[in-house]
Amino acid sequence: MQDKDISLCFGTKKLFKAQYHLEANGYSNHDEWLADWRAARASSFMMVGAKTYSSGNQLCRLTSDGELKITIPPCLVKQFGGHVKCNGIKFRYGQEFIDIALTPTKHKRGKEYRNGTEKPVTHRFVKRKRGWYLHTTVELPDIPTISNRKNGVIGIDLNANNIAWAYCDSEGNLKQHGQIKIDLKSKSSGQITHILSQAIGQVIDIAYDMRCPIVIENLDFRRKKSRLREHGKRYAEMLSQFAYSKFSDLVHSKARLSAIQTIEINPAYSSLIGMVKYMSLYGLNSGTAAALVLARRSLRLSERWPRACNALVSPVDDNKHVWTYWARISKLLKGCHRHSYFEMKVRVGVKPNNLEKRKLLGKSSDTPVNLSDTSALGVTSA
Repeated sequence: MQDKDISLCFGTKKLFKAQYHLEANGYSNHDEWLADWRAARASSFMMVGAKTYSSGNQLCRLTSDGELKITIPPCLVKQFGGHVKCNGIKFRYGQEFIDIALTPTKHKRGKEYRNGTEKPVTHRFVKRKRGWYLHTTVELPDIPTISNRKNGVIGIDLNANNIAWAYCDSEGNLKQHGQIKIDLKSKSSGQITHILSQAIGQVIDIAYDMRCPIVIENLDFRRKKSRLREHGKRYAEMLSQFAYSKFSDLVHSKARLSAIQTIEINPAYSSLIGMVKYMSLYGLNSGTAAALVLARRSLRLSERWPRACNALVSPVDDNKHVWTYWARISKLLKGCHRHSYFEMKVRVGVKPNNLEKRKLLGKSSDTPVNLSDTSALGVTSA
Protein backbone atom coordinates (compact mmCIF):
# COMPACT_ATOMS: atom_id res chain seq x y z
CA MET A 1 0.00 0.00 0.00
CA GLN A 2 1.52 3.30 -1.15
CA ASP A 3 1.47 6.27 1.16
CA LYS A 4 -0.93 9.01 0.13
CA ASP A 5 0.35 12.51 -0.52
CA ILE A 6 -0.24 14.90 2.36
CA SER A 7 -2.55 17.77 1.44
CA LEU A 8 -1.78 21.16 2.98
CA CYS A 9 -3.56 24.45 2.43
CA PHE A 10 -2.14 27.52 4.14
CA GLY A 11 -5.05 29.84 4.69
CA THR A 12 -7.54 26.97 5.30
CA LYS A 13 -9.46 24.95 2.72
CA LYS A 14 -12.71 26.57 3.78
CA LEU A 15 -11.51 30.02 2.77
CA PHE A 16 -10.01 28.68 -0.45
CA LYS A 17 -13.31 27.10 -1.52
CA ALA A 18 -15.19 30.31 -0.67
CA GLN A 19 -14.01 31.84 -3.98
CA TYR A 20 -16.39 29.54 -5.83
CA HIS A 21 -19.40 30.77 -3.83
CA LEU A 22 -18.68 34.46 -3.29
CA GLU A 23 -22.19 35.72 -2.47
CA ALA A 24 -22.93 32.84 -0.08
CA ASN A 25 -19.75 33.72 1.84
CA GLY A 26 -20.33 37.48 1.96
CA TYR A 27 -18.11 38.64 -0.94
CA SER A 28 -19.29 40.99 -3.68
CA ASN A 29 -16.39 40.23 -6.02
CA HIS A 30 -13.29 38.08 -6.31
CA ASP A 31 -10.92 40.89 -5.29
CA GLU A 32 -12.46 41.05 -1.80
CA TRP A 33 -11.96 37.33 -1.36
CA LEU A 34 -8.39 37.58 -2.70
CA ALA A 35 -7.52 40.23 -0.10
CA ASP A 36 -8.75 37.99 2.73
CA TRP A 37 -6.96 35.01 1.22
CA ARG A 38 -3.60 36.78 1.04
CA ALA A 39 -4.05 38.13 4.57
CA ALA A 40 -4.81 34.64 5.91
CA ARG A 41 -1.78 33.13 4.19
CA ALA A 42 0.47 35.89 5.53
CA SER A 43 -0.94 35.79 9.05
CA SER A 44 1.90 33.71 10.54
CA PHE A 45 5.53 32.80 10.00
CA MET A 46 8.11 30.78 11.91
CA MET A 47 11.82 31.16 12.52
CA VAL A 48 13.37 27.83 13.48
CA GLY A 49 16.05 27.99 16.14
CA ALA A 50 19.57 26.58 16.22
CA LYS A 51 21.75 26.42 19.31
CA THR A 52 24.95 27.19 17.33
CA TYR A 53 23.84 30.82 16.93
CA SER A 54 23.68 33.66 19.41
CA SER A 55 20.34 33.76 21.26
CA GLY A 56 19.52 30.32 19.86
CA ASN A 57 18.28 31.63 16.49
CA GLN A 58 19.95 32.94 13.36
CA LEU A 59 17.33 35.47 12.23
CA CYS A 60 15.37 36.26 15.39
CA ARG A 61 17.45 37.05 18.47
CA LEU A 62 15.85 37.23 21.90
CA THR A 63 17.93 38.13 24.96
CA SER A 64 17.26 37.36 28.60
CA ASP A 65 16.73 41.12 29.11
CA GLY A 66 13.67 41.00 26.85
CA GLU A 67 15.16 42.58 23.70
CA LEU A 68 13.97 41.05 20.43
CA LYS A 69 15.81 41.76 17.15
CA ILE A 70 14.39 40.44 13.87
CA THR A 71 16.51 40.34 10.69
CA ILE A 72 14.66 41.83 7.73
CA PRO A 73 14.77 39.94 4.37
CA PRO A 74 16.72 41.70 1.58
CA CYS A 75 13.57 42.60 -0.39
CA LEU A 76 12.30 44.74 2.51
CA VAL A 77 15.55 46.33 3.68
CA LYS A 78 14.88 49.65 1.90
CA GLN A 79 11.47 49.93 3.60
CA PHE A 80 12.29 48.77 7.14
CA GLY A 81 16.08 48.73 7.40
CA GLY A 82 18.30 45.82 8.34
CA HIS A 83 16.62 44.96 11.67
CA VAL A 84 13.45 45.52 13.64
CA LYS A 85 13.78 45.77 17.42
CA CYS A 86 11.29 45.35 20.23
CA ASN A 87 11.91 45.64 23.97
CA GLY A 88 10.20 44.34 27.09
CA ILE A 89 9.47 40.82 25.83
CA LYS A 90 8.60 38.68 28.85
CA PHE A 91 6.45 35.56 29.06
CA ARG A 92 3.94 34.92 31.80
CA TYR A 93 4.56 31.16 31.70
CA GLY A 94 7.82 29.36 31.01
CA GLN A 95 10.16 32.36 31.20
CA GLU A 96 12.53 30.40 33.44
CA PHE A 97 12.92 27.69 30.78
CA ILE A 98 13.59 30.29 28.09
CA ASP A 99 16.30 31.83 30.29
CA ILE A 100 17.91 28.39 30.69
CA ALA A 101 17.80 27.83 26.92
CA LEU A 102 19.46 31.24 26.33
CA THR A 103 22.42 30.38 28.57
CA PRO A 104 25.60 31.16 26.53
CA THR A 105 27.50 28.02 25.55
CA LYS A 106 30.35 27.29 23.16
CA HIS A 107 29.80 24.63 20.50
CA LYS A 108 32.55 22.94 18.53
CA ARG A 109 32.14 23.28 14.79
CA GLY A 110 34.98 21.56 13.00
CA LYS A 111 38.20 22.75 14.57
CA GLU A 112 36.71 25.98 15.87
CA TYR A 113 34.37 26.83 18.72
CA ARG A 114 31.31 28.96 18.09
CA ASN A 115 29.31 30.96 20.62
CA GLY A 116 25.80 29.63 20.96
CA THR A 117 23.15 28.79 23.53
CA GLU A 118 22.23 25.82 25.68
CA LYS A 119 19.10 25.00 23.62
CA PRO A 120 17.66 26.17 20.29
CA VAL A 121 14.93 28.83 20.51
CA THR A 122 12.18 28.78 17.87
CA HIS A 123 9.84 31.74 17.38
CA ARG A 124 6.44 31.79 15.68
CA PHE A 125 4.64 35.03 14.90
CA VAL A 126 0.85 35.00 14.55
CA LYS A 127 -1.26 37.96 13.41
CA ARG A 128 -4.67 38.40 15.02
CA LYS A 129 -7.19 41.19 15.29
CA ARG A 130 -5.33 42.93 18.13
CA GLY A 131 -1.91 42.66 16.53
CA TRP A 132 1.01 40.25 16.33
CA TYR A 133 1.55 37.53 18.95
CA LEU A 134 4.85 35.79 19.67
CA HIS A 135 5.01 32.07 20.47
CA THR A 136 8.44 30.87 21.62
CA THR A 137 9.33 27.19 21.86
CA VAL A 138 12.31 25.68 23.67
CA GLU A 139 13.31 22.21 24.80
CA LEU A 140 12.71 21.54 28.46
CA PRO A 141 15.92 20.99 30.43
CA ASP A 142 16.60 17.73 32.19
CA ILE A 143 15.08 18.17 35.63
CA PRO A 144 16.33 15.68 38.28
CA THR A 145 13.43 14.10 40.10
CA ILE A 146 13.01 14.61 43.83
CA SER A 147 10.63 11.68 44.28
CA ASN A 148 11.57 8.25 45.57
CA ARG A 149 9.61 5.03 46.09
CA LYS A 150 11.08 4.79 49.57
CA ASN A 151 8.73 7.65 50.47
CA GLY A 152 5.74 5.72 49.13
CA VAL A 153 3.68 6.19 45.96
CA ILE A 154 0.40 7.78 44.92
CA GLY A 155 -1.91 5.84 42.62
CA ILE A 156 -4.42 7.67 40.41
CA ASP A 157 -7.57 6.15 38.91
CA LEU A 158 -9.42 8.14 36.26
CA ASN A 159 -13.22 7.95 36.23
CA ALA A 160 -15.93 9.75 34.32
CA ASN A 161 -16.85 12.12 37.15
CA ASN A 162 -13.82 12.12 39.47
CA ILE A 163 -10.11 11.46 39.81
CA ALA A 164 -9.48 9.08 42.71
CA TRP A 165 -6.09 8.88 44.40
CA ALA A 166 -4.54 6.77 47.16
CA TYR A 167 -1.19 7.25 48.92
CA CYS A 168 0.57 4.27 50.51
CA ASP A 169 3.95 3.95 52.16
CA SER A 170 6.84 1.85 50.85
CA GLU A 171 5.34 -1.25 52.50
CA GLY A 172 1.97 -0.83 50.78
CA ASN A 173 -0.01 0.41 53.79
CA LEU A 174 -2.71 2.95 52.96
CA LYS A 175 -2.01 6.34 54.54
CA GLN A 176 -4.18 8.84 52.71
CA HIS A 177 -6.83 8.77 50.01
CA GLY A 178 -9.39 10.99 48.37
CA GLN A 179 -11.14 11.92 45.17
CA ILE A 180 -11.40 15.12 43.16
CA LYS A 181 -14.72 15.67 41.47
CA ILE A 182 -14.69 16.76 37.83
CA ASP A 183 -17.59 17.76 35.60
CA LEU A 184 -16.79 17.41 31.90
CA LYS A 185 -20.32 17.23 30.58
CA SER A 186 -21.04 19.69 27.74
CA LYS A 187 -17.58 21.25 28.06
CA SER A 188 -15.33 22.45 25.25
CA SER A 189 -11.89 20.99 24.61
CA GLY A 190 -10.21 23.94 26.31
CA GLN A 191 -12.49 23.72 29.33
CA ILE A 192 -11.83 19.97 29.65
CA THR A 193 -8.09 20.59 29.57
CA HIS A 194 -8.39 23.29 32.23
CA ILE A 195 -10.55 21.14 34.54
CA LEU A 196 -8.22 18.15 34.25
CA SER A 197 -5.17 20.36 34.73
CA GLN A 198 -6.55 21.86 37.94
CA ALA A 199 -7.48 18.44 39.36
CA ILE A 200 -4.14 16.86 38.44
CA GLY A 201 -2.33 19.84 39.94
CA GLN A 202 -3.87 19.04 43.34
CA VAL A 203 -2.50 15.49 43.22
CA ILE A 204 0.90 16.79 42.05
CA ASP A 205 1.04 19.08 45.08
CA ILE A 206 0.43 16.13 47.40
CA ALA A 207 3.13 14.08 45.65
CA TYR A 208 5.53 17.03 45.91
CA ASP A 209 4.97 17.30 49.66
CA MET A 210 5.42 13.54 50.10
CA ARG A 211 8.39 13.42 47.68
CA CYS A 212 6.86 10.30 46.10
CA PRO A 213 6.16 9.18 42.49
CA ILE A 214 2.75 9.11 40.82
CA VAL A 215 1.34 5.90 39.33
CA ILE A 216 -1.18 5.94 36.47
CA GLU A 217 -2.73 3.35 34.19
CA ASN A 218 -0.89 2.32 31.05
CA LEU A 219 -3.65 1.30 28.69
CA ASP A 220 -5.44 1.95 25.44
CA PHE A 221 -8.01 4.58 26.36
CA ARG A 222 -10.48 3.08 23.92
CA ARG A 223 -10.63 0.09 26.25
CA LYS A 224 -11.17 2.48 29.16
CA LYS A 225 -14.12 4.05 27.35
CA SER A 226 -15.65 0.66 26.61
CA ARG A 227 -15.26 -0.34 30.26
CA LEU A 228 -16.97 2.84 31.48
CA ARG A 229 -19.76 2.32 28.96
CA GLU A 230 -20.79 -0.77 30.90
CA HIS A 231 -21.70 1.44 33.88
CA GLY A 232 -24.85 2.63 32.14
CA LYS A 233 -26.37 5.64 30.41
CA ARG A 234 -25.15 8.08 33.07
CA TYR A 235 -21.60 7.72 31.78
CA ALA A 236 -22.46 7.34 28.09
CA GLU A 237 -23.24 11.07 27.71
CA MET A 238 -19.71 12.01 28.81
CA LEU A 239 -17.73 9.52 26.75
CA SER A 240 -17.62 11.54 23.53
CA GLN A 241 -16.15 14.54 25.39
CA PHE A 242 -13.95 12.75 27.89
CA ALA A 243 -10.30 13.66 27.24
CA TYR A 244 -8.57 10.37 28.01
CA SER A 245 -5.35 11.01 26.13
CA LYS A 246 -5.13 14.53 27.58
CA PHE A 247 -5.16 13.09 31.09
CA SER A 248 -1.99 11.07 30.53
CA ASP A 249 -0.22 13.94 28.75
CA LEU A 250 -1.12 16.39 31.52
CA VAL A 251 0.07 14.06 34.28
CA HIS A 252 3.43 13.55 32.58
CA SER A 253 4.00 17.23 31.77
CA LYS A 254 2.91 18.66 35.14
CA ALA A 255 4.79 15.97 37.08
CA ARG A 256 7.95 16.62 35.09
CA LEU A 257 7.79 20.35 35.82
CA SER A 258 7.48 19.54 39.53
CA ALA A 259 10.38 17.03 39.39
CA ILE A 260 8.03 14.14 40.19
CA GLN A 261 8.47 10.75 38.56
CA THR A 262 5.51 9.26 36.67
CA ILE A 263 5.14 5.48 36.59
CA GLU A 264 2.82 3.69 34.17
CA ILE A 265 1.43 0.34 35.32
CA ASN A 266 -0.64 -2.36 33.63
CA PRO A 267 -4.10 -1.95 35.23
CA ALA A 268 -5.21 -5.56 34.70
CA TYR A 269 -7.85 -6.57 37.31
CA SER A 270 -7.13 -3.44 39.38
CA SER A 271 -10.83 -2.68 39.88
CA LEU A 272 -11.59 -6.31 40.77
CA ILE A 273 -8.68 -6.61 43.22
CA GLY A 274 -9.63 -3.30 44.81
CA MET A 275 -13.22 -4.43 45.28
CA VAL A 276 -12.35 -7.86 46.67
CA LYS A 277 -9.43 -6.91 48.92
CA TYR A 278 -9.55 -3.24 49.95
CA MET A 279 -13.03 -1.71 49.66
CA SER A 280 -14.36 -3.33 52.82
CA LEU A 281 -10.94 -3.42 54.54
CA TYR A 282 -10.39 0.34 54.40
CA GLY A 283 -13.91 1.54 53.65
CA LEU A 284 -12.96 2.84 50.19
CA ASN A 285 -15.02 3.45 47.08
CA SER A 286 -14.19 1.62 43.86
CA GLY A 287 -12.00 4.41 42.46
CA THR A 288 -9.73 4.84 45.47
CA ALA A 289 -9.50 1.06 45.91
CA ALA A 290 -8.32 0.69 42.29
CA ALA A 291 -5.84 3.54 42.83
CA LEU A 292 -4.44 1.70 45.85
CA VAL A 293 -3.97 -1.43 43.75
CA LEU A 294 -2.01 0.56 41.16
CA ALA A 295 0.17 2.07 43.88
CA ARG A 296 0.92 -1.31 45.47
CA ARG A 297 1.58 -2.89 42.08
CA SER A 298 4.25 -0.31 41.32
CA LEU A 299 5.97 -1.47 44.54
CA ARG A 300 5.72 -5.09 43.33
CA LEU A 301 3.78 -6.18 46.38
CA SER A 302 1.63 -9.30 46.65
CA GLU A 303 -1.75 -9.48 44.91
CA ARG A 304 -2.86 -12.78 46.36
CA TRP A 305 -6.57 -13.28 46.83
CA PRO A 306 -8.14 -13.35 50.33
CA ARG A 307 -8.71 -16.67 52.04
CA ALA A 308 -12.43 -16.23 51.54
CA CYS A 309 -11.84 -16.67 47.80
CA ASN A 310 -10.10 -20.04 48.11
CA ALA A 311 -13.32 -21.76 47.09
CA LEU A 312 -13.43 -19.72 43.90
CA VAL A 313 -9.90 -20.52 42.71
CA SER A 314 -9.40 -24.13 43.81
CA PRO A 315 -7.51 -26.15 42.75
CA VAL A 316 -4.45 -23.92 43.08
CA ASP A 317 -1.28 -24.34 41.02
CA ASP A 318 1.62 -22.31 42.43
CA ASN A 319 3.37 -22.39 39.03
CA LYS A 320 0.69 -20.20 37.46
CA HIS A 321 0.66 -16.42 37.63
CA VAL A 322 -1.62 -14.89 40.25
CA TRP A 323 -3.58 -13.10 37.49
CA THR A 324 -4.71 -16.51 36.27
CA TYR A 325 -6.84 -16.88 39.39
CA TRP A 326 -8.03 -13.28 39.32
CA ALA A 327 -9.24 -14.00 35.78
CA ARG A 328 -11.16 -16.98 37.14
CA ILE A 329 -12.68 -14.86 39.92
CA SER A 330 -13.58 -12.19 37.36
CA LYS A 331 -15.54 -14.69 35.28
CA LEU A 332 -17.43 -15.99 38.30
CA LEU A 333 -18.35 -12.49 39.47
CA LYS A 334 -19.24 -11.16 36.02
CA GLY A 335 -22.61 -9.43 36.16
CA CYS A 336 -22.56 -9.31 39.97
CA HIS A 337 -23.13 -5.81 41.33
CA ARG A 338 -20.91 -4.58 44.15
CA HIS A 339 -23.68 -4.57 46.73
CA SER A 340 -24.52 -8.15 45.75
CA TYR A 341 -20.88 -9.19 46.09
CA PHE A 342 -20.59 -7.87 49.64
CA GLU A 343 -23.80 -9.66 50.59
CA MET A 344 -22.70 -13.04 49.33
CA LYS A 345 -21.40 -15.77 51.68
CA VAL A 346 -18.32 -17.47 50.31
CA ARG A 347 -17.83 -20.90 51.84
CA VAL A 348 -16.13 -24.21 51.25
CA GLY A 349 -18.55 -27.01 51.96
CA VAL A 350 -22.05 -25.99 53.02
CA LYS A 351 -23.88 -22.92 54.24
CA PRO A 352 -23.46 -22.30 57.99
CA ASN A 353 -27.20 -22.51 58.64
CA ASN A 354 -27.29 -26.04 57.15
CA LEU A 355 -24.22 -27.32 59.03
CA GLU A 356 -26.10 -28.84 62.00
CA LYS A 357 -28.67 -30.41 59.68
CA ARG A 358 -25.94 -32.18 57.67
CA LYS A 359 -24.27 -33.42 60.84
CA LEU A 360 -27.54 -35.01 61.91
CA LEU A 361 -27.81 -36.74 58.55
CA GLY A 362 -24.23 -38.03 58.88
CA LYS A 363 -22.93 -36.04 55.92
CA SER A 364 -19.46 -34.54 55.87
CA SER A 365 -19.06 -30.79 56.05
CA ASP A 366 -16.40 -31.03 53.33
CA THR A 367 -18.92 -31.63 50.58
CA PRO A 368 -17.55 -29.94 47.45
CA VAL A 369 -19.30 -26.86 46.06
CA ASN A 370 -20.24 -26.38 42.43
CA LEU A 371 -18.67 -22.98 41.76
CA SER A 372 -20.58 -22.50 38.53
CA ASP A 373 -23.77 -22.25 40.59
CA THR A 374 -23.97 -18.67 41.88
CA SER A 375 -26.58 -19.70 44.43
CA ALA A 376 -23.89 -21.78 46.15
CA LEU A 377 -22.00 -18.54 46.74
CA GLY A 378 -25.02 -16.70 48.06
CA VAL A 379 -24.94 -14.15 45.23
CA THR A 380 -28.26 -12.38 44.83
CA SER A 381 -29.31 -11.49 41.31
CA ALA A 382 -29.02 -7.78 40.45
